[in-house]
Amino acid sequence: MLPTLKNGDYVFTKKTQKIKRNQIVIFNFQNSLIIKRVIGIEKDHILIHEGKIYLNKSKTSTNYLKKLPESNFTDFDDVTIPKHHVYVLGDNRRQSSKDSREIGTINESIISEIVFLKIWPLKFL
Repeated sequence: MLPTLKNGDYVFTKKTQKIKRNQIVIFNFQNSLIIKRVIGIEKDHILIHEGKIYLNKSKTSTNYLKKLPESNFTDFDDVTIPKHHVYVLGDNRRQSSKDSREIGTINESIISEIVFLKIWPLKFL
């Protein structure tokens, strides 16, 4: 999740009923806790073309990635996110990571918490 989160950062989390785009979520996948950013929610269409992400046919804003070079990840055809699922990506998209490009959409039921505050160093997310 670089540059947003680094190993050793401390965060506050909370349980939530409603998952929103751009939230950072924690979920369990194959007995590992994974932290990723929600890019799309149910009924959204996600397309990755030439390293850019399109949400419902509009290019997404990635202001939180300013410190990273442009992504070079593989193109993906248009994915429609099913009911009660989300599409998640790591912020450092140049590195291999367990996110929706590899494991598909994530069922909201496996999301345990959202990250809402990085406390060291201090930063609201």
